[in-house]
Amino acid sequence: MSENWRTIPGFEGLYEVSDLGRVRSLDHVVLRNSPYHGGLIPTRRKGRVLKPCVTDGYEFVNIYRDGEMHRFAVHILVAAEFIGPRPEGLVVRHLDGVKRHNLPGNFCYGTPKENSEDSVKHGTLSHSEGHHKAKLTREDVAKIRAARGAERQIDLAERFGVCQTVVSSIQLGKIWRHV
Repeated sequence: MSENWRTIPGFEGLYEVSDLGRVRSLDHVVLRNSPYHGGLIPTRRKGRVLKPCVTDGYEFVNIYRDGEMHRFAVHILVAAEFIGPRPEGLVVRHLDGVKRHNLPGNFCYGTPKENSEDSVKHGTLSHSEGHHKAKLTREDVAKIRAARGAERQIDLAERFGVCQTVVSSIQLGKIWRHV
């Protein structure tokens, strides 16, 4: 089976995305400033497959139009072209849980809640002390729960360095349910 390439909307004649999860630039001419020739001169650029960078497990590419850079997640580009426009309020779900598997058959649109449930199912949910932005430990959460009704939430929040809504959510069992 051959690779199927489609134009990225808004970047016609400049970039394409494939059903193998790759993005490429096309051969094109750019105007560049030349001090030797006294102004702008046309310069031919050969197209190439772009090397994505990885951020939080997702692949991103930088593409340019009119000298301006635009950053796109590869999975969003592939899904838009090969499974259709994303309905409002929905996100692209990776069905196998691997953020770098950017094949159309690995995607579907779903709610943010369904996407979170996928993370739990695939074991890729980053929570608790293992999360790089976590401020609380299991012991902190236990102390916050034990102080329900005995200490004001605002005081607990200040003591543990979080906001009052986090304390409330912990005490109501909305977050840190696994502890």
